[in-house]
Amino acid sequence: MPGLLLGQGQLTPGAVTNILTFHVDRQRTGWSPNETILTPVSVSGPGFGPVWDSPQFDTVNIGTDYGPHMYASPLYVDDVLMSGGAYAGRHFEVVFAATGNGFVYAVNASDTITGAPLVPAGTILWRTRLGTPSPGPDGGVPLGVLSTPTIDLTAVPPRIYVTADTTEGGRSWKILALDLTSGSVISGWPLSIDDSTNGSPRFATYKFTAPGGAWNASDDGIYTLSIQGLQVSDINSNFMPATTLGQFTVAIPDTSPPSATLRASKVTTGGARVYKFKVVYKDDVAVLASSIGNGDVKVWAKGFSQVAKLVSKSTSNDSGIITAIYPASWGLAQLATGAWSDRTGRKPLIVAGLWLQAAGIFGLVAAHGYLGWITAALAMGIGTALVYPTLIAAIGDRAHPAWRASAVGVYRLWRDLGYAAGGLLVGITADAIDESAAIIVVGILTAASGLVVALRMHDATWRPNRAPSPPVSHPEVL
Repeated sequence: MPGLLLGQGQLTPGAVTNILTFHVDRQRTGWSPNETILTPVSVSGPGFGPVWDSPQFDTVNIGTDYGPHMYASPLYVDDVLMSGGAYAGRHFEVVFAATGNGFVYAVNASDTITGAPLVPAGTILWRTRLGTPSPGPDGGVPLGVLSTPTIDLTAVPPRIYVTADTTEGGRSWKILALDLTSGSVISGWPLSIDDSTNGSPRFATYKFTAPGGAWNASDDGIYTLSIQGLQVSDINSNFMPATTLGQFTVAIPDTSPPSATLRASKVTTGGARVYKFKVVYKDDVAVLASSIGNGDVKVWAKGFSQVAKLVSKSTSNDSGIITAIYPASWGLAQLATGAWSDRTGRKPLIVAGLWLQAAGIFGLVAAHGYLGWITAALAMGIGTALVYPTLIAAIGDRAHPAWRASAVGVYRLWRDLGYAAGGLLVGITADAIDESAAIIVVGILTAASGLVVALRMHDATWRPNRAPSPPVSHPEVL
């Protein structure tokens, strides 16, 4: 891959700007205060384009041939006096480049007219191979030099520091210091970053993945770090016991409000009095459930304006699962509860069922999560399974076969009237207060019904597996 320099025609000499590190300075600002030539006008004009290019940089073979890739930013020094090689003793403006194939290059950045012969821009003044690059996890692509080197002009000799992942002496990251004027490795270098030799102290760096893949305010808290026992030892096999290292705190401020998405269907037929729609609230931490209620959404169009009332809240995209659990648990459980009441008596199951229903009804209001709502629906279903077949059986127990059908019919009349009366009561309460209040009223009535049965109902004398009772000549009062 050839090196390339873009410029604006013939440049006017100005203040010298050496680029010695990534993004110009240690603060990585990327700001060059001495730059006056590269302006938005100059770089967008027709005169901006290639000035020179270098020869192809080196390929490398680590099982297969790989062309050069530059992940590191090039650096620039305005005046370098070469000390070795064919260009020793001559001054150059130099671009320094490093590749993933493990090479560092010094490239002439300007036609050199001092001395003889002429050295054209783009000429490679020196090249240094740092070692055999290690293969990366992405198809074995070489990982020689990935980060931008740093130049120190105050050192003697001036030098360029570079990190490289190479395989010599075992795969490891190394830091090398190269003589800026010749490319030779300075005595005492490289230094291995991954030091596997025994000694003391040894500094080890670990990492772990943040909860959920990235830190956010929901992860706030105190985290404890501890040493695993029988892992780290000295050269005499004395292992460290399990012990607590310390703690660190995560305190990320939550400054992002929830977002809202509308799910609404098109109205294509007339006659309906109520229109329901769904709003999905999301937050990077959690939506406060108690903040969702009446008054959240306003509807307006063509002179019409109304504040929508809350119908329900759910953590699911579809509350159908919660709704289905109630009849499903009721239907399955009553296969057993009817026979159960034949052995234990009707009253215990009726009382327990009504109170379990009431608990489930109250749970619908108290719960603020999917699991809570599922639990409440399950309690209502099992409670209904305890009550539903047992009440009818209690009527049959006390009614003579000659008029048993009439007795069950009268019972069903009063029971089914509850659907109408209850619907009116719930609707009036919801309009006057809200839906939560209407549900609480139903729960109170159900619990009170269980109390009445507990105090007033007299169960028959039950014995396990007893024979059927003889017909009675008159009904007993429930």
